[in-house]
Amino acid sequence: MERLTMTHNEYSDFLKANASKVWTKDDYGMKEFDEDADRVDILPFDLSEYSCLSKETALYINKYFTKEDTDRNGRRMFRGFVGDNTSAWELEKETLKIQSHFGFYYSGYGKNENEYIIYTWCEGDTTLTVFKNSVDFLNEVASCEEFYMNN
Repeated sequence: MERLTMTHNEYSDFLKANASKVWTKDDYGMKEFDEDADRVDILPFDLSEYSCLSKETALYINKYFTKEDTDRNGRRMFRGFVGDNTSAWELEKETLKIQSHFGFYYSGYGKNENEYIIYTWCEGDTTLTVFKNSVDFLNEVASCEEFYMNN
């Protein structure tokens, strides 16, 4: 079988479509699903415009965040999932050097002031929003902290 090259978002859609086939086609099961998934090369996210991101953080984003999206202000963010796993959640925050003063296991927010990233979580879903400069980053930090102080 030929190798396929896809973005993270295309790969996510590819897996979703193939998962649907597992349930709807008699001749497509988990073996075929796994074989299809294994023949895909995923293009890394281009993070070159974020000069504050460490190489380790960029590698982590590419390995563990599965989709690229935008936040309510049109800023670039990445989506991931740690599930109902406290140790995975703590490890992710530690690896990304996230300082978390607001929130708790169900929902919360944290930041890495050196790399201009904001990390949020709710019910196992995680997002990482990246910023190019301290002004935009600090404005969003203030907005997040205001939200958590009032809710």
